[in-house]
Amino acid sequence: MIDVIASEWMKLRSLRSNVYLLACSVSAIVACAGIAFLIGRGFDGQTMEERMAFPGNGDGVGNGIAVAYFVFAVLGALAITSEYGTTMIQASLVAVPRRQVLLLAKVPPLAAVALVAGQVLAFVMHAASMAVLGDRADQLLREGQTLGTSLSEPGVLASVVAAGLSMAAIALIGLGVGAAVRSTPGALVVLAVIIVVLPVVAKTLPMPLRAQAGSFMIENLPSQIAGVGGGTLPPAAAAGLLIGYVIAALTAGATVIALAGRRIKVLASGRLRLSWCRRCPPPRPVRRPPHRRRPGRTARTRPCSRRCAAPRSRCQ
Repeated sequence: MIDVIASEWMKLRSLRSNVYLLACSVSAIVACAGIAFLIGRGFDGQTMEERMAFPGNGDGVGNGIAVAYFVFAVLGALAITSEYGTTMIQASLVAVPRRQVLLLAKVPPLAAVALVAGQVLAFVMHAASMAVLGDRADQLLREGQTLGTSLSEPGVLASVVAAGLSMAAIALIGLGVGAAVRSTPGALVVLAVIIVVLPVVAKTLPMPLRAQAGSFMIENLPSQIAGVGGGTLPPAAAAGLLIGYVIAALTAGATVIALAGRRIKVLASGRLRLSWCRRCPPPRPVRRPPHRRRPGRTARTRPCSRRCAAPRSRCQ
């Protein structure tokens, strides 16, 4: 198993698209900084009374976390769909015939890379938001909160760390979706629905349902895990739900590739059996004596004793 994990690590670091995807994660930092700039610009144009009612920016990570989620989800999906696209999966299955083992061997390298990159990205996103707000981050609002929250405030550090952990979780979810779909375009569509479409649909629901449905969205789980999100789920339930999403995705992927492996084995055994019977010499017709042959009937061949449709031959 260690050798399989080492080989998957070599695949992960040698795939050129992974470097490009990690570079694209900078767009999440740009999104956080851009939204913080718009918030600061709107805050400057308000009066003192209007500033008191101005909504806070929080830790600033939530402004670009959807972009980061999509990048890491695609990173996880490409870990397996790229092999199907280049037919490298055939060589991988020759080396590791058990498909479930091959899928599970991809988890440790992908989780390690996504965990480190996710933590770095989460802290940089927070730092970019606070740097753009500047001195306005300490402005006190009506609800007793500030326009921006620093890491020294209660719950902020845990929220940023939870955001980095959730990026590793979304990468594993992308791996499970890619294993289930086995197609890069199909995996992108499914991940876009999970990360982008479902949260937008949840925000269009009426208020009682909006809060309940929004609490189950992946982008709202990090703040609930830290206990500062204001959702309907307690921290333990939010953490368990995030882990449940990962397990469900990997289970679905392992189930689909296992069923595909059984189907391929059945087709291969049928072709092998047919080709084995075709190696037999042509059948010799069994002719009856002339006095026992009925008029208008042709010579018949004996059925093959093997389990196939070929006639029996002399090589039995």
